[in-house]
Amino acid sequence: MYKEFTTISEVAGPLLTVEQVEDARYMEIVEIELQDGTRRRGQVLMTSRGKALVQVFEGT
Repeated sequence: MYKEFTTISEVAGPLLTVEQVEDARYMEIVEIELQDGTRRRGQVLMTSRGKALVQVFEGT
């Protein structure tokens, strides 16, 4: 199932904080699309209260 979230609130190195997230799961593999259309893979490290912390595997 595909879901799209556009509410990244913080970027710190390879970590992204995404807000207004529902149904994200710990260790879930995600795809991130950058503003220029480039795609990166990442993994959900933590979820709490509608937020998810995602680690991007490739350069940000």
